[in-house]
Amino acid sequence: MAKFEWLANELLLELFRYFDGVHLFRAFQNLNSRFNFLLLHYRIYHLDFRSVSKCEFHIICQQYLPSIINRVTSLHLSNADETPNLFELFLSYYFTFNQFYRLRLLSLNAIHSLSILNQIIFECRQLPYFTHLYIIKCDFKDQEKFSCLINHIWNLPKLIYCQIDHRFPYELKFTNNTIVSSSIENLFVENFNFNLNDLSKLFRCTPSLRQFDATIMSHSEYERLQIIPSAIISSKLSFRNALHSMIHLFQNLSNLCHLTIKTQRMYLNGYEWQKIILNYLPKIQVFQLKMDWKFSYTKNIEEQLNQLLDSFRTSFWLEEHQWFVQCDWFMLGISNFVTLYTLPYAFNDFSLANKCWSKSTASNDEFYDRVKILTLINIRTNLFTDSFLTSDDFQNIVHLKLSLPLSNHFWSAIRSFDQLTSLDITLIQGADYLPLQILLDRSPRLYSLCFGNFYDIEIVSQLTSRSIHRLDFIKKNTYKKYFNSKQCDVLINSALGRQCEVLLINVENRINILQLVKNMSNLRSLIVQCKDDQWNGEFIQWLSYHLPSTCSVSRDRHQTSNIRLWIC
Repeated sequence: MAKFEWLANELLLELFRYFDGVHLFRAFQNLNSRFNFLLLHYRIYHLDFRSVSKCEFHIICQQYLPSIINRVTSLHLSNADETPNLFELFLSYYFTFNQFYRLRLLSLNAIHSLSILNQIIFECRQLPYFTHLYIIKCDFKDQEKFSCLINHIWNLPKLIYCQIDHRFPYELKFTNNTIVSSSIENLFVENFNFNLNDLSKLFRCTPSLRQFDATIMSHSEYERLQIIPSAIISSKLSFRNALHSMIHLFQNLSNLCHLTIKTQRMYLNGYEWQKIILNYLPKIQVFQLKMDWKFSYTKNIEEQLNQLLDSFRTSFWLEEHQWFVQCDWFMLGISNFVTLYTLPYAFNDFSLANKCWSKSTASNDEFYDRVKILTLINIRTNLFTDSFLTSDDFQNIVHLKLSLPLSNHFWSAIRSFDQLTSLDITLIQGADYLPLQILLDRSPRLYSLCFGNFYDIEIVSQLTSRSIHRLDFIKKNTYKKYFNSKQCDVLINSALGRQCEVLLINVENRINILQLVKNMSNLRSLIVQCKDDQWNGEFIQWLSYHLPSTCSVSRDRHQTSNIRLWIC
């Protein structure tokens, strides 16, 4: 450390660029007066509060943020399970968003109050540099307040990039706004269903739109697009049973250069796609496709799929554009699932069955670098051959879902998951935990471990991993199995329990909550469902009385069985 302190201030400030503000304060605050001076006079700050302890958040907001607030250029706030009740605490410091004068980017995660969001966006109207807005995994139910939010967003004078990721696909209308934004060029919306009438209203209010991602669902053959969005050159679209709407939309996207498209319940062969592209998308340069559909039980499916692949072997596909496709088919129960996609694979998520039929028009199979979420499906059948893909094909997996036991083929195929941070695992009773330990050993960055159908705490007590700091026993707990005092003790004294920082768990009674908070020394966030909770105010009052005053306690407004504790 002494040699590090010899560096000139200019070099230290250059090094600061590689840290976000939370990590800067965590690493350098109060080391000495010189570092404190540099921290307070650093030129720009990126503050990411999505995974921070309550004590750390309190220190930054109370001691540092008032002095640097006009130098914060990006700000991430989250009310998710990592930082429950963060936003209420943030508002308690009486900061207003118009104080963040140099703010360029604002990310709001799991903030479900439309009243609060409307207030925030209204305060951002005067920010001269504000260009990027992310509203992620929020839950909206009030159409009137949501329409007001959209109007406030479209009133932001400098906004260029906007992403709104709704948590659930409620039937909210996205396009009831009346304000025209001439600045928004990139719009990404998720879990909102648009028809062509909705799109007409949206395009009328967003004339500068160049990149647009959305889901189109329409059952009417009489809808027409009334506004031609001539500025759009890139789009990622999902169509659900909306062939007519898709073709009519493409007729009005003649300047489209980059198209990524996902379809469900729509079946088109290579000749039909070729005709659509030639007739309606003359400027297309990048075409990325994924078609998902199901065959009912019929004969000769393999013959039909071979014919489908042949329709993508014309000179248009293989020579003129060098667009290759792959078709995967697997049977689960009585359903036949088929996916056809262009290569390289262009989507975040991929499902890989251990037994499947798979063929491609390409000779090279290493096309899965973009996959971030991988689901392994274990099929017990001799109908298909073992899948040939290995973990080397999925080098950038961040989230993995699987069930134990898996075949030896899977374990021999898995060498390492260097980028893996989150694992969802369903344990079948009687399954050997050793393959799971092998997977943990080969995942050096794994942070979160989620158990489905959890049944045996002894399995957890035998697992080890230096990187895992989040344990989730709620998300996939279909059968509502609750931890008793003895099982809580086993968890507390396990290797994973001792280093756990974020815990989601079901417990038998309220005493178990005190037991976990008192004995898990690294715990900073606890999301708990309690069997003796009557879902009333008495339960929250009891916890608030018996827990340290520095611990915030609240009930999840949208999932009322969840009690949320942020621990200091």
